[in-house]
Amino acid sequence: MHTSLTSRLRPRRLAALCLGASLVACYPPYAIWIVPGSTVSHLVFGLATKQNGSKIRPLNRIEVATCPEIAQDLRETPARTMWLAFDAGTPPKARLAARLPYGQAPKGLRDRVAPQPLTPGCYYASVLADPGRGGLTFWVTADGRIRESTAAERDSIRTISSRRVAAQIRDADSAIARCKDQYAIAQTVQDSATVDRAVWTDTVRFGSYSCAWFRRYYRSQFQGKP
Repeated sequence: MHTSLTSRLRPRRLAALCLGASLVACYPPYAIWIVPGSTVSHLVFGLATKQNGSKIRPLNRIEVATCPEIAQDLRETPARTMWLAFDAGTPPKARLAARLPYGQAPKGLRDRVAPQPLTPGCYYASVLADPGRGGLTFWVTADGRIRESTAAERDSIRTISSRRVAAQIRDADSAIARCKDQYAIAQTVQDSATVDRAVWTDTVRFGSYSCAWFRRYYRSQFQGKP
């Protein structure tokens, strides 16, 4: 949890990275899509340098996870990995795949998280190739069908995620300001240690982060404090 907050808030101006858009730009795109006719009992992903293309690259990683759920009050239920497979240090040819059935990794990859049954709901599949990165949001319906998310659904996810990031940044800013105020009036090392243990973040929605934690990761804002 603490590492996640660091990536979101240091520097704060890069909060958009939390949504993943900038991270994808660091790699060439690699397409992943649902092969027509897929069902929950036989889900197959297509992979190529472009959707429905024929040029493929060695895979380094494949993950399928539940979509994070963000409530109206912005509390988040984190994503849960349903299947995760990594490169097992094998030659590139052993990691090639144009079609990837759910839970059946190419022989050059090894499961880190064994495939779990998919129940109705939202999922995100991500793939890392050599080189390339891609992702896909899809739904399992109550009758076992598979469908890719719509543009409207993706926009809705981005909107609520952006609201949560903005609220988390405001919460951290408020906590940092209170920490700085208390450090400013601390007279002794013991006083400072008391402030270190103080927590002023919204622990219900965004987690518990102490002044000592902020002081560690945002040193420039606490220069000269006892």
